[in-house]
Amino acid sequence: MPRLNEAQRNKAIGRVEAGETRSDVAMFFNVSPSTISRLWARYQQHGSTRDLPITGRPRVTTATLHRYIRLQHLCQRTTTAASTASTIPGHRRISDLTVRNRLREAGLRSRRPVRGVILTRNHLLQVAPSELEELDSDLHVIRKPMETADSTDNIMKDSGQRLILGDSLSRGIRGSIPNCQVHALPGATLKKMNVLLESVCLRNYHVILLHVGTNDISSSVHSFQAEYFNLIRSMKSRNPNAVIICCDIIPRTKDFSETQGVVIRANNIIRHVCTVLKCKYVRTSKRFLYLGTGAPRHYLYCPDGLHLNDKGKYQLKRSFAQALSHAYR
Repeated sequence: MPRLNEAQRNKAIGRVEAGETRSDVAMFFNVSPSTISRLWARYQQHGSTRDLPITGRPRVTTATLHRYIRLQHLCQRTTTAASTASTIPGHRRISDLTVRNRLREAGLRSRRPVRGVILTRNHLLQVAPSELEELDSDLHVIRKPMETADSTDNIMKDSGQRLILGDSLSRGIRGSIPNCQVHALPGATLKKMNVLLESVCLRNYHVILLHVGTNDISSSVHSFQAEYFNLIRSMKSRNPNAVIICCDIIPRTKDFSETQGVVIRANNIIRHVCTVLKCKYVRTSKRFLYLGTGAPRHYLYCPDGLHLNDKGKYQLKRSFAQALSHAYR
């Protein structure tokens, strides 16, 4: 049965004093009638509903020390309980088990140090070539040969299967997605991106992800739609067999109240273009908005309200990687 807090105890005593039976009061608070009887007896004997002092060993830590331990592990999530116990201020030492117990009461957990084997060259020589290739594929390690005039085309064929075309927001994910190349054009508009296609050989790529349009939200509806149609048609004419993925526009926190409606309208146009030209549409902006209110997640943006910080770049990379992995579904 649930334990009554101090406010519920006072309400129960008030109901008994008002003339209600103890069974009715117990039914109201979903407790046993004996609980109300013992509470009433304690109130008549001591004049209070608080718990009586009990015998036992007092706690080593105080409330101030509880707060210190909790804040230490909130600020540094990789801190171990042993390191926190050794840096506790005061003359009395506490154990790492005490620190873990206090963290568990606050809903936190400490990190445990892990000791691993230091690998040398002899360890790698003992691994079979087939196992080494499998290990490299698991770690997404791409072995690149020396870039000579003869090997440049081979590198493009091996690692150029997927391509990301985007504005300055895409610069933070360059090199973080395996088997994928990123062309980020700062201040890119739909017209500039169409010009960039002339210098990129799209036939080397099987999947092309497009993230552009943020710098075109101030244009008219007809102009935005026409430029987006021209860009997708130009990409399809250069590589008809490629899977084209279009990402929607990420909102900006700098002028969110003024541009929210414009961004929604532009994303609806992008969805319409994808439906007509049979492209895949990915709603990247959902990672940057709160689910209930639709307000932007400010902790993912830089102070200028336009660019993404490290956390925002990580969310953008996850969205792109998921879209590329589901390209053929």
